[in-house]
Amino acid sequence: MKNTLKLLTILAFPIITIFATESTSPDTFRGIDFSTTEAQKVKGMSITIPKMAKRSDSIHMKDKFPIAFFKADCMEEKECFSLLISISVIPESLKSYDTLVEDSKASDFGDTPYEVNKWVELLTFKTDKTKILMGPGELLGTKINTFYYTKETKETYKVSINLIYHPKFPEEEWKDILMHCFLILESINIESKLK
Repeated sequence: MKNTLKLLTILAFPIITIFATESTSPDTFRGIDFSTTEAQKVKGMSITIPKMAKRSDSIHMKDKFPIAFFKADCMEEKECFSLLISISVIPESLKSYDTLVEDSKASDFGDTPYEVNKWVELLTFKTDKTKILMGPGELLGTKINTFYYTKETKETYKVSINLIYHPKFPEEEWKDILMHCFLILESINIESKLK
């Protein structure tokens, strides 16, 4: 019951008007299956990702911080949906948390993003500084950027979820997709170095 109430509250944020009902939603959208997941580690962060997403690890060309990419491509050409998740671990010595958030607002979205404060409130795990931005992607679809600053390691974890789709989803399906995106963020934990 607690989780049901949590999900109902998640979906009630002001960007989209949602009248939540008992969850009987599908977990597969245009070939992307959110139901079968696996835990992944990116430095100190653990996150649960749809299993079908292929992982590739890289290093930022200029600043040399690690980036992990998880990509699940659309399976249907005419009704396309792709999921791209990237996780960067940026040391404060390169860019501060506040600078990363402001840079993201200025350049990561096709238009001004919203701060999704209700989602931050509902997250089980958060750091002293946690922010979620949501808005239109640079080209198509929607982007969700989440920032977690850890004082202990002086790093910011940036988690980007890109939802690329054509044509648009019906409203009910889109609500379900956003719920699955929140559940990905809800799965996040950053382990403490202090034992």
